[in-house]
Amino acid sequence: MEDETAKNKINKIMEKELGVKIDIKLIDFDHYEQNVKKMIANGEQVDILVNLCNMYVEGAVRGDLLELTDLLEKEGKGILSTIGKNLMATCTMNGGIYGIPNIRDHAVRTDTYYLNREILERNQINPKEIRSLEELETVFEKIHENEPDTIVVSSNLQTLCGNDYYLSANSSYPIGVLEDEGRGDLYMNLFESEEYRKRLEIVQRWHEKGYIQNELKSEKVVNKKGETFAFIRCGKPGGEEEMKRLTSKEYYELQLGEDVITQASYMIFTYGISKNTISAEKSIKILEILYQNRDINNILKKMIPEWVLPNLFLTDSDAECSENLWEEVKRFERNARKSNDIGFVFDPSSVMEEYLKVCKIYNRYRVLLENGIFEYEKLLRQMNQEMNDAGIDIVIQEKNRQYQLWKNSRQF
Repeated sequence: MEDETAKNKINKIMEKELGVKIDIKLIDFDHYEQNVKKMIANGEQVDILVNLCNMYVEGAVRGDLLELTDLLEKEGKGILSTIGKNLMATCTMNGGIYGIPNIRDHAVRTDTYYLNREILERNQINPKEIRSLEELETVFEKIHENEPDTIVVSSNLQTLCGNDYYLSANSSYPIGVLEDEGRGDLYMNLFESEEYRKRLEIVQRWHEKGYIQNELKSEKVVNKKGETFAFIRCGKPGGEEEMKRLTSKEYYELQLGEDVITQASYMIFTYGISKNTISAEKSIKILEILYQNRDINNILKKMIPEWVLPNLFLTDSDAECSENLWEEVKRFERNARKSNDIGFVFDPSSVMEEYLKVCKIYNRYRVLLENGIFEYEKLLRQMNQEMNDAGIDIVIQEKNRQYQLWKNSRQF
C-alpha cells in the first residue's frame, strides 16, 4: 500500500470518529531520534510522537513530553481501559506518565539464531541436534568451508550481540543492568563484566574467521554475493513466518537461551504528546482511536514495523502465520521469566550530565565493539576508561538508590 493512500484511509476514519485530519510523518529509523529532537527544539509542531528507547526518560527530564495523567483521566479513559493498570505502571516515572506503552509482544527468546533451511539441507545438517553455541560454531565452520560465498552470520541491527539478554533491542541503553540477567537486586556495570567481554570475544572470532560481511573495515571485507545462513535476532512465536515474509526464504528458529521479559521491553516504543502540540486534548483523543481502532492498526501495519504499532493485537495475523498467533503470543508472554525490576523506571535527572555523556560514549563505541570490527580488548579498555571518567559509577549508584526505594515501596 502506498503511504499516501494509507494516510488518506486513516484520515477518513479520523474524520468520521473525531472530525480531524492528521499529518503522518514517516522518518527513517536510523535518523528518527535525532530528527524528532531537532523538530521539538526548533519549536516545530509535533503533536504525537513515538518515543524510541531512552527518548521517553530524556524527553520527560528535558520537558519535551507532556505529563499525561490528568489528560488520560479526563479525555483518554478508553486508553486506560485498553492498556490496563499493570502495563501502564511499567511506564510510570516518579508517579508521572510521559508515554503510553504500545500493546504488543514484550517477551523474547534470547540467544536465538534463524538458520536458512535450504542451506541446512544442502549441507545435511539437522538443526535439532544443535544444543550449544559451541555446536553452532562448528556448523558455521562447515558452512564457511562448503559455501565460501555465503555470509555465515548477519544481523539487521547495529550489533551482532542483539540476541543477548543484556544487549538486545529489548534492553535499551544498558547503562547499569540488573545482575544475573535480571534475577538479582543490584545494578552492575555491564561493560566491565566477564559476560560482556566474552560476547565481544565471540563476535571478533567470527569476524576473523570470515563469517561476517562488514563494510566498516574495508581491508577485511570479503565481497560476498551469496545467501545469508544465520540471522541474529531475538525469537518469538511467528518468528519463522516473519523471516519468510522479510526474506522470501524458509528459516529455522534455533533458541539457545530462555524466554524473558525485561523492564526496558515495555519502554522501547511509547506514544507521547510533545510540548509543541497545538491541542493536547485532541492529541489524546487521537491516541485513543489509535489504540482502539482495528482498521487503523491494520493500515499502519503496512507502513511501519509491526512492533511499533499502537496495538498489534488488533491486527489480522499474516497469511503465513497461525490463526491463533496472538493467543500463542499472549501465552508466551505469560510464561516468560520476568526481570525483578519490572515496573521500575529510572529517573536520571539528578545525574543527567553524567548519564548523557556515558550514553554518547557507548553510542560511539558500540558498532565497533559489538560487530568484531577491531581488536576488542584495547577498545573496551578505552571505552571503560572514558565511561569511568564521565561518571558511569555515579549513574549506577543513583540507579541502585532509586531501585531500592522503589522496591521497598512498590505496589506493582
